[in-house]
Amino acid sequence: MRVDLSSGGSVEGDKIRVISLADWIVEGEKRFGSDKKLWKFRCSHCGHIQSFGDFIELNRLGISPVNPETAYMSCIGRFDSRLKIVGTLNDKVSPCNYTLGGLFCFADTFVEGTDGKKHPVFEWADNNV
Repeated sequence: MRVDLSSGGSVEGDKIRVISLADWIVEGEKRFGSDKKLWKFRCSHCGHIQSFGDFIELNRLGISPVNPETAYMSCIGRFDSRLKIVGTLNDKVSPCNYTLGGLFCFADTFVEGTDGKKHPVFEWADNNV
């Protein structure tokens, strides 16, 4: 399958899936419940598991004013200044500074928004992590 990105590029692969925003929300609620703070995602580069709640905590502590919804597309290492070592594209330390919104898109799942655009998202983490 091939997905054309709003940035002008495209992504191809056998594992790629496109899901509507409504279906993605239903899937998140089935996995983690209706409290989105508890929804967990796995960074597609380093494998770090993070939640919306982790990003909310960065805001609460005054570490970063990042939007908590960034959890589904950017690894928290990009924003947490308390970390002494953060992985890069060439060094898979977890957490890392990778984002699906950058030059390289390592995503298998794309959420189709109400605007028809396809947005890359990290995969869901396992419920018991």
